[in-house]
Amino acid sequence: MAREIEKAGIPIVQVGSVPGVAEQVGIKRYVTGHGVPHPWGNPYIGHERELELRRATLLKALEALTTTPENFVLFWRNYGNFVGAVYSRANPA
Repeated sequence: MAREIEKAGIPIVQVGSVPGVAEQVGIKRYVTGHGVPHPWGNPYIGHERELELRRATLLKALEALTTTPENFVLFWRNYGNFVGAVYSRANPA
């Protein structure tokens, strides 16, 4: 669907955790998400930190929208201080 929307002249950014699939189906702008079950956030890091994570992902997606790539471009989202807070129910960050 995103490819067809792009053809109509509306730029699309996909956020997710499987860039290979996005590339295969013709997505032009792809931002790496935090993880497969929660690409926009991490429910185990607390509300305030998750809001920071979501905002940073949104800002990277908006940055991707300013580009006009001819082919697939992966925008790597640097998770900095969020990296250690991977999905661990036993040790919520």
